[in-house]
Amino acid sequence: MDLIQSKPISCSEKIILFVEHVLEQPAEQRAMIRLTSQEMSQLSAISRKISTRLYERGCTIWLIF
Repeated sequence: MDLIQSKPISCSEKIILFVEHVLEQPAEQRAMIRLTSQEMSQLSAISRKISTRLYERGCTIWLIF
């Protein structure tokens, strides 16, 4: 995200780069991203914060139920 954000290009070009990046991920990673996006609203605020921090640190298991 930082690399995409730092590029001197339009917002629409940044979105395209982000989508391309997501689609380049292995199927298992994309499935986890989709599942998490669906379930994140079910988590408490503190669990969302912890999950987000773990994800940002690159932890492979970061979804807290």
